Amino acid sequence: VDSRLAVTLGAFHRAHPAIEIALTSLRNEPLLSAIAEGGIDAGVVGVGAQPLPPEVLARVVAVEPLVLGVRRDDPLSGRARISLADLREASMITLTPGSGLRTVLENACHDAGFSPRITAETGDLGSLVELVAAGLGVAVVPRSAADRRDVTVVPITRPRLQRRTALAWNPASVSPAGRAFLSLADEHFGAAPQ
Repeated sequence: VDSRLAVTLGAFHRAHPAIEIALTSLRNEPLLSAIAEGGIDAGVVGVGAQPLPPEVLARVVAVEPLVLGVRRDDPLSGRARISLADLREASMITLTPGSGLRTVLENACHDAGFSPRITAETGDLGSLVELVAAGLGVAVVPRSAADRRDVTVVPITRPRLQRRTALAWNPASVSPAGRAFLSLADEHFGAAPQ
């Protein structure tokens, strides 16, 4: 999604050079609140882990499997696949509360009958994978985030987990510039409304 977002923003800037673009990075919950309240025109959010505010519409732009990222020399790195229940005692690294990935992890573990044993948390996905590579624990991450030589990816098969990423906006409060961006985003992301 990141490269498509950058391409879309570049195209938007070329089409509307007088409009100032302000980017911010927020966790899922505060970002959805800001969109619902009209403080932000549009955002890229994780969907499915928590309900969307009623004012917010979303268009899914990417679906990616979540996998277990483990340090290459971790005993779990030799597994062909793993179930979430197998991670009951594992030292888990995850994102901070309020992030979509954290909510997915906590909900899936709850459904499997346990609470994850979280030993470290961070606000940044790149840092999360760095902590896995450093051996602080294992992490449930999007497949693309674990593309490193020192991290092994183990598919999670029971249950299969996904990260669904969406472009979200509030149709009642989005500015004219925001509407123009969303129209251009339709061309670049090409996904049907959800």
